[in-house]
Amino acid sequence: MRYYDVSSTVLTQIGYDEENSRLKVHFNDLSKWYASFDQKTGVLEIKFSDIGQRYSYFDVEKEVFEEFLKSNSKGKYFSNYIKASYPYKRDY
Repeated sequence: MRYYDVSSTVLTQIGYDEENSRLKVHFNDLSKWYASFDQKTGVLEIKFSDIGQRYSYFDVEKEVFEEFLKSNSKGKYFSNYIKASYPYKRDY
């Protein structure tokens, strides 16, 4: 996976794995989180690096992930539109 530094108040890095169509994003306001989205399977992974837990959300539409990236508050968008709306599995 190749990472690109981003000059933004919201994002710090974006990585894209072409082989697996996976986008990984590091956020300024979510310094202890990262998100990765698999466009082929619709799986959104949210990892809480401070506590070492990862959640996989299934059947997430690409448009939902794009709106998540555009939102002013990633935490609020995640809580309101993703967390309770999609089936998930918690990985330890």
